Amino acid sequence: MRDGVVIGSGAQVLGPIEVGAGAKIGANSVVTKDVPSGATVVGIPARPVPIDTVHYSPGFVAYGTPCGEDCDPGRARLNELEDEIAELRKEVAALKAARQPAPRAKSA
Repeated sequence: MRDGVVIGSGAQVLGPIEVGAGAKIGANSVVTKDVPSGATVVGIPARPVPIDTVHYSPGFVAYGTPCGEDCDPGRARLNELEDEIAELRKEVAALKAARQPAPRAKSA
């Protein structure tokens, strides 16, 4: 481990892992691969967060992750997929509505 590393409470670093300078490991994360300098990793297994944590959390953060932000890459991807599914459902509903035959007028 290098200088300035923050390891959150309950985190596990398994095996001969290199943790770069200034890296942050989120609470309860399980690190199974090397962590690059300045990176923030969270989750099981630990993965880099998809946001720039310097902007959200300058300096020391007690749990090693930005507060108030959803930094779990898996959960962020699920949210993206849920949004995509909602858009696709709207599109399918519009296509079904367009396929409906026009009501026939009764002749006298």
